[in-house]
Amino acid sequence: MKLLVDNNLSYTIAHCLQSIFPEHKILSLREKFASNTKDAEWINALDNEGGWAVLTIERRLKTRPHERLALDRSKIVFFFLTGAWLKYGVPETAWRLIRLVPLMNQQSSLTESGLFDLPVNASSKLRPHSSIAITMDIYSHLMPNMQGEAAVTVDGVMRAAINKRAEDEA
Repeated sequence: MKLLVDNNLSYTIAHCLQSIFPEHKILSLREKFASNTKDAEWINALDNEGGWAVLTIERRLKTRPHERLALDRSKIVFFFLTGAWLKYGVPETAWRLIRLVPLMNQQSSLTESGLFDLPVNASSKLRPHSSIAITMDIYSHLMPNMQGEAAVTVDGVMRAAINKRAEDEA
């Protein structure tokens, strides 16, 4: 997975995650683009490169017209940290993200684009819809020969995440 950590999160989060997950390419936005690069520009640049996911806490990307248009047109998977993430400092945010990087990687491998909210308890809520049936109805055209296999895989990943969370809370 190639993961870009947006400027609204500390670049040290990207460095921390990269050192823990060397099999992935995890960069901060400032390492890849100039500080004055507009959101729509770096989104288009990543889209042209292909294969990127973005981690951000910037909710306004979804609401500003130019950025939203770039999001909708791109083949990038966006993960938005929502809710209680705003109250955490860099160390706790990094610690909590360590658990989620493998799930983000799995989700990124299932779809070439999408906007996913990551609440603090995201390990049990990473899927984008309320049921796998809705997800498959929307994305099945991307994998016409693997619908059943994909459904089983996603179901297994989600069940494992739910069971892990239950174990962690116990």
